[in-house]
Amino acid sequence: MIRQIKKNFSILELNKEEDFIEAQAEEGYIFTKIEDGTYSFEEGEPFKATCVIEYFKEDQGAKDFYEDQGLDLVYAYKGKIGYWSYYLGPYKENLNRRVDDRKDLYQSLKRRNEIFWTIIPLSLLLFSLYMVFISKNYYFFLLTLAAGLLLNKSRLINKEIKEDED
Repeated sequence: MIRQIKKNFSILELNKEEDFIEAQAEEGYIFTKIEDGTYSFEEGEPFKATCVIEYFKEDQGAKDFYEDQGLDLVYAYKGKIGYWSYYLGPYKENLNRRVDDRKDLYQSLKRRNEIFWTIIPLSLLLFSLYMVFISKNYYFFLLTLAAGLLLNKSRLINKEIKEDED
């Protein structure tokens, strides 16, 4: 029997995604693939599992690194911005993790976040000042508060990226 679960994880939630796949294995559903946020699992014997999700910018990297530790490459695909590999196998407490290209991914996320979350609040701030000047309606100053909240949101996202990067 095949089980399909629609779930969306952000790039910053790779650990949660790994935990989700491991929890499904403990229930007897073994991960087979992911397409458009839909995870496919085949029914099998329940077991305590270890899941590793890797990201590489240019190529998939050597598969035998994890296979030598008892994990199998279950699914791999080329995404819009790089290669993703999903490894699954029996639980291993002292698993050696290879250094993948997540730092590059986090750097590009930071740049995108800084650009996006700077342009929008500043545009909103300029619009509010323009509207106050043109209409003499001071309620448009409330938009400056919204701009401040958006700038704070940017700071929180960058903090989350930095924490996950470390």
